[in-house]
Amino acid sequence: MSKPTESIRQDLTQTLKTLLQSEGILLLEQTLRLEGWLRDLHPDLRAPVSVVMEGLHTGVYLESGSLADASALLSARSGLSPQWADFAVRIWKDVLKEYKDQLGHTNAGHSSDHTDVNPVSLRTVDMVLASYKKG
Repeated sequence: MSKPTESIRQDLTQTLKTLLQSEGILLLEQTLRLEGWLRDLHPDLRAPVSVVMEGLHTGVYLESGSLADASALLSARSGLSPQWADFAVRIWKDVLKEYKDQLGHTNAGHSSDHTDVNPVSLRTVDMVLASYKKG
């Protein structure tokens, strides 16, 4: 894997922010759907998308403390290099800073109450991706 770059981090951060704004925080519980959208929107960023999803799967974004501590934890849990772990942690911390209040109610794939369905999240992939298509 090559080194992570700032431009890739910014691209993925913006995409995640846009998806969460349009689909809601419950998208974090729909990891396959989220990963599918990221791969469709960034087909050339296979490794960075995998790293970002690993950060979500390990729940490192829920950890309090410094970026360095969270990065070290992600690296230890997943086997990612420290550079890639830092890349993922920075993305999730940036994307989710405005959702801190709601993160206690959503725990990516570990929610105990699956009865609340966000009607926006019932949209098809084509409906969501249409807003990203140019032309």
